[in-house]
Amino acid sequence: MELYNRVSNYISEFEWVTGKTFMSSFETAVMGCVIYVVSLMIIQRVMRNRNPIRLETVNLIHNIFLCIASMIMLAGLGNLVF
Repeated sequence: MELYNRVSNYISEFEWVTGKTFMSSFETAVMGCVIYVVSLMIIQRVMRNRNPIRLETVNLIHNIFLCIASMIMLAGLGNLVF
């Protein structure tokens, strides 16, 4: 319950300030896009002549994480609505 209260307080006191809040400036967003595209191009070049990497375990862990995060968001939404 303590964790819930701390998260709830953080969310209720959050304030978006353009240029001050993490990742809020236009330059940061553009730089993130550029890094993403460049990294994709590098990975494609590195993996061109290699066999695909099998990622079943990583995929499973990712999906479990998404399910848990969705349940937490649903619980938070239920708390707001009811």
